[in-house]
Amino acid sequence: MNSPIYWHPKIYEIVTKILYNKNYVKRYKEIGKEAKDLEVLDLCCGDCKLSNFIRNYRGIDFNKNFVEAINKKNINIELRDISSQNIPKSECIIMQGSLYQFIPNHEKIIKRILNESIKKAIISEPYINMASSKNRILAFIGKLFTKTSKMHEKRFTKKELIVLFKKYEANKIIDLGRDIMAVFEKK
Repeated sequence: MNSPIYWHPKIYEIVTKILYNKNYVKRYKEIGKEAKDLEVLDLCCGDCKLSNFIRNYRGIDFNKNFVEAINKKNINIELRDISSQNIPKSECIIMQGSLYQFIPNHEKIIKRILNESIKKAIISEPYINMASSKNRILAFIGKLFTKTSKMHEKRFTKKELIVLFKKYEANKIIDLGRDIMAVFEKK
């Protein structure tokens, strides 16, 4: 069973705003700036908040509750599980704050994102989060609140993300204060 944070997009938005605080809007603006006017496919799009910063937006999520609620807002979103289904081609493919959900197969997801993006791929992942707190109780609560179909034990450190993104030859690696954003551009 999913954590309450994934029961409805509004709950997800509120919790994300609390956790990200002043960095909440910053990451969307930075991603929007990088995506510019490209056709964007937002993987694991959650509450589709990124759609407010992107002109040509399409989202994919595997959470049926989110997809149903967001479809009512007239935002282009599709129910799809990218761990077992294909990733559609798009000029720009974005994944933010979801790569940890694919550990230990996260590199396969990165390869698929890079393969299906036509012009650009953007991956933004937090390195500061409750789930990696040194306080065991806070870490457990963080993991519990981000439980999807399973408990996600591992989170990335800043160093791990930088090494990972360099391995896949990111053109830009940007520290957003809580997340590391990698931009991969095709020539």
